[in-house]
Formats: sequence, C-alpha cells, structure tokens
Amino acid sequence: IEKRNLRTAALSAMAALCAGPIRVTTESGASLHFDINRLLAWIEGIFHSGSDRINVIGRRALKNIIVYNKEYPYLLQHCIARCYITDEPKALESYFGVVTEVLLEHADYPCPTWKILGLCLYTLGNDQSDIRSQSARILRALEERHQVARSAKVRDFDISISDKTKAVYKLAQFEMSKRLAKLYPELALHVFSEFSFYFKNL
Repeated sequence: IEKRNLRTAALSAMAALCAGPIRVTTESGASLHFDINRLLAWIEGIFHSGSDRINVIGRRALKNIIVYNKEYPYLLQHCIARCYITDEPKALESYFGVVTEVLLEHADYPCPTWKILGLCLYTLGNDQSDIRSQSARILRALEERHQVARSAKVRDFDISISDKTKAVYKLAQFEMSKRLAKLYPELALHVFSEFSFYFKNL
C-alpha cells in the first residue's frame, strides 16, 4: 500500500511540475528544454495504465503542458491526433477530456477551426455517450464564438446525440455534418484532408 501511495504521490508531483514552460533560456543564454517526445510517451503510458486514479493525474499533467505552452500549438494537435488513433477507450476518454477542457476554458487557444470541427464530427459517432456530449459542448462553444452568423443549432440534436441507440446518434452525426458543411464550405478541403491523414492508422 505504501509503495502504491508513493508512486501516486510521485506522479502527482511530476504532473504539478508540468505546469510551466517546456523550454527556458538561462541568464547565461543556454537553452534548456524537456525531451517532449519522452514526456508525451510518459503520459501515453499513464493513460494505458488502466487505473482511473492515475489517469486523472495524467490528464492534469497533459493539460498543464498544453496550457502553459501556448506557443507550441503542436502539443494540442498531438492530443487531437491521439483522439483519432488510440484504440483504448480509457485513453481516448482521457485525451478527449483534456482537449475539451482546454478548448472550453481557453477560448483564445491557437487551434484552427477545421481541426476542431473534424474532431467533433468524428467523436459525435463514438460509442461512449460522454464523449458525444463533450463533442456537442465544443460545437456549441464554437457556435457562440462565431455568433448567430454561423449557428448550426447544435441544441436541436442534444437528445439524439445522448441516445444509447447507435442508429439514432449516428443519424444525428450525419445531420450535424450536413449543417456544418453548409456553414463552413471553405473548410471542407481541410476537414477531408484531416480525415484522410488518419485513414492509414484506422
């Protein structure tokens, strides 16, 4: 028990240390930085641990890295990529949970609209009701930011999206896709490119 508690405390401390820049320049002009690939691999390992308690710590670490390093938008984009590629439901839940929190809490976070639309359309067809609901929340937030000029009326589909029947929520995904295609015709190529990029992994 003590060994497990120590491991959890150590992970929690490491997650707290992620709340800062991944690259700093010292007074002498030396540039110090984390090996970001190893850091992301460490978080990936946490998400595949199978423990809900440890997953929460991993989410906090990933969110800290993304939020405190806005000048490196590829960190959020890596997170978005994992949402497409990962086949572990718990890992997907963790990655998408972090993406949702970052996009909803930091409206100014640098992320292209087409990346958000693509991800939300993809996750609207997920088997997990929570993930579909989070997708709808992001789309509603996007709708509010773009004001009435680009209203997809996401709320019309709230009941269908949260329905347990696959035929019902898949139809909602299709109808939502049609509405968004009309509202954002200039982003169609980007969205298709985004989906095509992941075909080889799926």
